[in-house]
Amino acid sequence: MIFRLIIVRHGESYGNLKRIYQGSIDKYGLTEKGKKQSYFIGERIKKYKPSIVISSPLKRAYETANCILEILPKAKTYYISKLVKELNLGKLEGKNKDYVKRRYKDEFEILKKNDYDYSIFCGETLMSSKRRAKEVIKQLSSLDGETALIITHGGFMRILLDELLDNDIKEYSCKNGCIYILERNNHKYELLKQNIWGRGVW
Repeated sequence: MIFRLIIVRHGESYGNLKRIYQGSIDKYGLTEKGKKQSYFIGERIKKYKPSIVISSPLKRAYETANCILEILPKAKTYYISKLVKELNLGKLEGKNKDYVKRRYKDEFEILKKNDYDYSIFCGETLMSSKRRAKEVIKQLSSLDGETALIITHGGFMRILLDELLDNDIKEYSCKNGCIYILERNNHKYELLKQNIWGRGVW
């Protein structure tokens, strides 16, 4: 049977608005725009009737989940999972993005070349984040004929999509409120639809 997986990034947070590297920091909730994006997600995906909802424990993600759940038919299962939380960005966390690109210019170029392995900044290694993604996929492998929704973050979202679709991590645009819909048939995932906050074709 076909299993459908919907992966979304949380709506805009106050950290995003201030251009802060948030990572594992749990300080910022959603802006009004972020709430609007979250309700938009709910409207877009309600026809798929997710029966399982999985959210990161970070405030900006579970606030997104709460908005989405106001729109969706009641999900059979809703739980919080540390497996889908954002990457730990080490000493970048809490710093302004423009400052980081000036202060750590050389290190940032190395970071991009190494598929965003944050160990260069004393953060989470690429191996660790991939291990988390593989565990998520393993836990989903027993589900058939259902639709699951994951509310996560930009960094981890790219890692997870990379593991599911076996593509270059840099191919994925993971802006606030973006939606990826995949289907699994015969143990293989395929990208069905995507929406990058108002620019997708549905």
